[in-house]
Amino acid sequence: MNNIDRLLEKLNKMVSLSKVYEEKLRPLPKFAIKKSGYRFIKSGKVVRGSWQLISGYVIAFTKDANGNLLAMNIYTSGQFFTEISNLLNEQPALYEFVAIGKVQALQMTQVQFKKLNKYPETGKLWLEISIKEYDREALKDKMLLLPKKERIIKFFQDYDIFDLPDKYAANFLRIPLDEYLELKVMLLDSGEIKVPLQNVKPVNRTFKRQSVYEVKQYLKNNYARQEGNSVNEIASHFNTSPKTLARAFGEVLGTSVHKLLLRIRMEKAFSLIVENKIPYNEVNLEVGYKDIYYFNKAFKKYHGFSAKEAPFRKL
Repeated sequence: MNNIDRLLEKLNKMVSLSKVYEEKLRPLPKFAIKKSGYRFIKSGKVVRGSWQLISGYVIAFTKDANGNLLAMNIYTSGQFFTEISNLLNEQPALYEFVAIGKVQALQMTQVQFKKLNKYPETGKLWLEISIKEYDREALKDKMLLLPKKERIIKFFQDYDIFDLPDKYAANFLRIPLDEYLELKVMLLDSGEIKVPLQNVKPVNRTFKRQSVYEVKQYLKNNYARQEGNSVNEIASHFNTSPKTLARAFGEVLGTSVHKLLLRIRMEKAFSLIVENKIPYNEVNLEVGYKDIYYFNKAFKKYHGFSAKEAPFRKL
């Protein structure tokens, strides 16, 4: 199924389209690839088109009283974006619609829409798209009334935005970036939000704060591996140097990769013994230790008591 077929399938779920309408519509949308930062719609300029997003993100921005950009809407794969009223009435746009990362989209111009105005499906489709946009706005407004922690949880539940840069998510949620990052990490640690491992991407630049959190999440997902968790191997996986990784960890988390991995493993080992009733002399394999002697030594040094004594202790 190509992009046009998928578009027609989506539209048919909104409004039943006649064969004649499909035939007239099929040749009109044009495929486009745009670089990050491309402005689909410019604030103050007459709206000349509408798009369906195939991949990437588009954010509608406005400016506050101090001239700072505010993210008003985030559009993801499959969604339509434009300012419908201003498009139909040939009026200037209120928002700036900007590509975030590489974007693929299907475009239809105002002139092309005029060719379809005589068909009843066109008006019905505009109505359905307008309703969906209104509903999305209402959900966003309701979400922004929540406390910050619940706001982030709701955001991750309702938006497919796992690889959206954090600065845009924080802007959209009206939370300072540092505070957003701290809350996000806390929620990842508690399991209240989950980011798929495939969305933890290697970086080839000096590590930023969010990159350290990505490594931390990687360790939480891979602590049971017996190989591949050395500083050198992790640095290689994230396309940076061991020195850069170690320095970033110290600056952001105040610890080392080794100490963080040890903490994750030792706390998980205690939990497996006490809560999951896994025998103390078998749990080493569950937390990445092939040799039970070294596991027992590390466990006692970390907790102050042996793995054998764990069922009778409380953390």
